[in-house]
Amino acid sequence: MSTLTRLRRFWRDDGVYLTLMVAFFALRFWPPLAHGGLYAPFRDNVWLYGSLFSRASEIALTGQFPYWLDTLLGGFPLYQTPHFSATYPFYFFGLLNYGKALDVLYTLTYVACVQTFILYLNLYVMIRVAGAKGLASLCGATIGLISGNTEAYAQWVTIAAAWSWFPLLVAGMIRMVRAPLSLVSISLVAIAAGMMCTASPSQPVIQSSFFAAVFSVAALIWRWREDGGGSAGQLLAGLVVSGVIAVALAAVAFVPMTLVTGEMIRAVGKESIIGHASIPWKSFNASQLAPNQLGHLLFDSSGLRVLGGIYVGPFAFLGVLLCVPAYQRSDGFGRFLLLTCAVLALYFLLAGFGTHFGIAYLHFHVPLLNRIREAARYLVIFTTLTVLLSGIGFQMLIDLARGRITLTRRWRYYLYAATALCSVVFVAAVIVDRTRMSGWTVLLILPLAILLVPASSAYERLAYVGLVLLACMASVLSPPGTLPFYVSEYLQAENLASHRVLTRLAQMPDVRDYRVVIIDPKLTPRTWANNASFYGIRTFYVMFTPVPLQQFKEMFNERVNLRKLRGAKYFIYPEGDRPADANASLLFSESGYNVYEAPDALPPFKLLHAAKLFDSAHAFDLAVENGFDYKDVAALPRASLRRPWPFSFRALTKEADPIAPAGELVVPVFRTPNVVAMTSHSTEPGLLILNERWTKDWHARVDSRSVPVLQANFIQPAVALPAGRHYVEFEYKPMLFWYLLIIQRITFTLLVLLLVLKLVSRNTRMFRPGHLRWWKPRFISGIQAQS
Repeated sequence: MSTLTRLRRFWRDDGVYLTLMVAFFALRFWPPLAHGGLYAPFRDNVWLYGSLFSRASEIALTGQFPYWLDTLLGGFPLYQTPHFSATYPFYFFGLLNYGKALDVLYTLTYVACVQTFILYLNLYVMIRVAGAKGLASLCGATIGLISGNTEAYAQWVTIAAAWSWFPLLVAGMIRMVRAPLSLVSISLVAIAAGMMCTASPSQPVIQSSFFAAVFSVAALIWRWREDGGGSAGQLLAGLVVSGVIAVALAAVAFVPMTLVTGEMIRAVGKESIIGHASIPWKSFNASQLAPNQLGHLLFDSSGLRVLGGIYVGPFAFLGVLLCVPAYQRSDGFGRFLLLTCAVLALYFLLAGFGTHFGIAYLHFHVPLLNRIREAARYLVIFTTLTVLLSGIGFQMLIDLARGRITLTRRWRYYLYAATALCSVVFVAAVIVDRTRMSGWTVLLILPLAILLVPASSAYERLAYVGLVLLACMASVLSPPGTLPFYVSEYLQAENLASHRVLTRLAQMPDVRDYRVVIIDPKLTPRTWANNASFYGIRTFYVMFTPVPLQQFKEMFNERVNLRKLRGAKYFIYPEGDRPADANASLLFSESGYNVYEAPDALPPFKLLHAAKLFDSAHAFDLAVENGFDYKDVAALPRASLRRPWPFSFRALTKEADPIAPAGELVVPVFRTPNVVAMTSHSTEPGLLILNERWTKDWHARVDSRSVPVLQANFIQPAVALPAGRHYVEFEYKPMLFWYLLIIQRITFTLLVLLLVLKLVSRNTRMFRPGHLRWWKPRFISGIQAQS
C-alpha cells in the first residue's frame, strides 16, 4: 500500500473527525476566553497555584530545575509535593512564562484548557480502541468534553491534567485484553499512568489504580474462561511489564513524595492529619451527593457544591440506551467490555453518593482509598465509562444507518422508544436549562461536517449530521464554566492593599536577599506570602497542604530573634501595631500597613570564627531569645564533633574575640535559583553560613572539591573553611530525584525509539517477507549465481 493511500485512509477514518474536534473545541472555548473568562478566579488559583506555577516557571526559564521555591515557607521542597510534579511536560515549565499576580490567572485558565483538549483527544482514542469508528468516537468524546465533571475539574489545573490521561489508560487496558504483549498496548498503559502520576501524584492516581486493578481482575477471569491459563498468563505478563515501565516513568513524582509522607502535615477540614494517620470518620465525607440530586445526571449540575460533576446530559442518555441492542449484536469480547464498563460505571456513580448507598463505609476501610474524603471525586470514572458506553451505542446507530446491520422488529421498537424518550429528555433539558444555554457558535461546525464527513447516501448523511447537531446542542446546554474577572477574589480590598505594599517593598535594593515577616489578622500571612512570591520577596509562609511538619511549625514561630537569625529584615504590620524589636525602624506606610526594617538581621551569607556547642535545637532557640550573638558566633550541634574537620575544631571554638580579622572578605560571585557561589579570604579558619533552610539536599564544593554540609544554628547549611582564599559553591540538588529523573528520561526515550522502530518496520517494505524482490537481485541472486 502506497504512502498516499495510507494518508487517504487515515483522513477518511480519523483525519476528518480530528479536524472537526479541533473546530468544535475552538468554537466552544474561543468566545468565553476572548471575552476574558477565567476558570475559578478564587482562593486556590489566586493564592495557591498562581504563586507556585509562577515561581516554578520563572526558575525553569533560567535553565534550572525548580526543585524548590525559595520565596515560600523559608524554602518549599516542590519536588516532594503530591499536588503536581514539574516533570509533567504539559505544564510547559521552561517554555512558558506564567506571569505574575493577575497574568497568572489567565495563564492557568489557558493551561487548563490545554488539559481539557488532551482529555478530548484521549476520549476519542479510548472509544476508537473499544471498536467504534470516527464519528461515534467524536460524539462520545464530546459528551466527556461538555460533562459537569470536566468543567468542575478545569478549576484546578493539576486535577484536570491528571484526569486528562485516564481515558488513555482505559484504552490501554482494553487493547491489552485483546493483545496483551503488544508494544502498543504496553506503551499506552505505561505512558498514560506515567503522565497521570507526574501531573498529580495524588488522589487521581489512587482512584485510577483502583479501577485498573478491578478491570484487570475481570479481564483475567474472562481470558481464563475463554482461552485458558496461557492467555490469562500473557495478559498478566503484559500488565506486569507495563507496570514496571509506568513506575520507571512516574517514580520521579511519587517516590520522593512517598518517602516524606510520614513527615508531612495535611489539613482535612478543621482536622490536621500527620504522616500516615487515618482520616477521622467525621471528616471522611466532606463532599457527597444526595439521592435527590440524581436528576442532575441529565440536567444542569453547575450549582452542586461537590468536588466533581455528575452531569452527562441527554445526549449521553441516548448513547447508553443504544448500548442495549449493541450488546445483543456484539461478540464475546464486546459483551465483556460493555458489561464490565456498565457495572463499574454504576459502582462509581453510587460511590459519588458516599454514605447514602453504603460505599463510603467500604472505602473507609480500604487502604489508600481511605485517603479520599470527597465521595464525588469518583464521578470522574463514572463519566469516562459513560462516554465509552455512549460511543459504542452511537456506533451501533451509525452501522444501522449505513445498512451494515439490521434489527429485528422487537429491537426496532426499542430503538424508536429510546429515541422518543431521549427527544423528550432533550426538550425538557432545553426548558429547564434555557437560562444557562449559550455558546451557539458551535453550530458553525455543521456546514463543515456536511462538507467533510463521507456518506454514501442522503439518508446516511442526514443521520451523520443529526448526530453532530445533537453534539452541538449538548454543548449549548452545558457551556464552559468560565467566569468574568470582576467576580474574582483578587479584587478584594485587602488583597489589592497587599499588592500595593509589596510593590513598594520590592523596590528596596536588598529585599530579595532577606526575608519578610508579616502579621495581619485580615488577610493572613500565608495569603500575603503567596502574593509576595510574585515579587521575588521571600517569606516563611505558604498557603498549601500538605507541607513538611517541621516547616509548618516554623511557619507559626514568630519569635523575633529567631526570625532575624534566618534573615528577616523587613516586618509588615497593620497600622497601630509594631514589632517587638525595639531597634526596628519605620520604613514606610502604605494602604493601612506599616513596614519596618531591622538593622541586625543575619545577611545572606556570613563567615564566623567562633562557635558554641548546644545539645538540642530547643536549647539553642532559648539562647537566641535571651540574646545569643548569632551575628558573630555560630551554634553547632554537639554531635558535629564526630565529623572530620579540615582544621582543628579548637581553633573555631577557642575563647577569642569573635570580631572578623582585618582584611577579611566574602564576595558573592553569582546566585541562581539552585546555586550560590562566593569567594572568601580570611587569615583565620571559620564557618561560612548560607542563610537558607538546611536540608540534606544542599551540597557544597570548596575550591571545586566536595565537602560536607554542616548544620549551623541547627537550621542553616554551612561549610568549614581553613584560613586563606577559597571559592565556595552551595548547590540545592536532591540526588534521589535527580537519579529518578534520569531513569524517567531514558525510559521514555527508549519507549519512543521502540515505537518508532515498530512503525518503520510496519511501513518499510524491505522488512516484509512478501516484499523482498527489490533487493533480491542485488544480493540473493548474486549469491545464487556464485553457487
